[in-house]
Amino acid sequence: MLMLILSLFVISDVNQDIEAVLKKVENRFAEGSMSADMEGAMEMNQMGMAMKMSYTGQVIRLDDTHMRTTMNMDMDMGQQKMQNNMLIVWDGTTSWIENQMMGQTMVIKGTIEEIKGSNQSRFDMGKMVESLKEMADWESMKEEGDMVILKGKVKAEKSSENPMLAQATDITVSLHKNDVLPMTVEYTNAEKSIMKVVMKNPKPLTDEQKSEAFYQYTPPEGVMVMDFKDMPQMQ
Repeated sequence: MLMLILSLFVISDVNQDIEAVLKKVENRFAEGSMSADMEGAMEMNQMGMAMKMSYTGQVIRLDDTHMRTTMNMDMDMGQQKMQNNMLIVWDGTTSWIENQMMGQTMVIKGTIEEIKGSNQSRFDMGKMVESLKEMADWESMKEEGDMVILKGKVKAEKSSENPMLAQATDITVSLHKNDVLPMTVEYTNAEKSIMKVVMKNPKPLTDEQKSEAFYQYTPPEGVMVMDFKDMPQMQ
């Protein structure tokens, strides 16, 4: 009985430590301004077709409603390989998503509230971090040098909500114990990595990036602009 009680205390302490670390991560992204490089990879099966994607980019965030993110993606869809360059701008009220693919440019316009309430909220790094706490049943935490490593099991209801994570069973978060960044979030199963996101090289904003004018966007002349509400596949 004594061993059982002691083990429960240990589990409770670990859970509190993990919660404190995740809260620190959340606060780091909620503080406001930040700039960081990012890279990642994803592998999934959709409608019987395997798809792989890798990307590099940069996120520049002034506050909750002013953000500028660039992503250069390489996609492998079986017999077809494509490149996709994406620019996401939040100007304070409106979200603009500019896609350049196969020689064509398309712009999607919506309110920031609409984007945050959709599966496109993955572009909101703050929301992605905030969701980590509820994403998994967290099991362990350890320090390796300057890094803290968290491991857990992805909750079934969470993986079923997101097609990109449907095959994921485990999650590992690695972050700098002082500054949080660099940080890696990786979803895996017993066979492979499903999705990996890396944020690194944090930098203070430049004077230009501190101005709201930096987050204004005008669609290129002649480019089709579509309303986010008219694209249910993105919601």
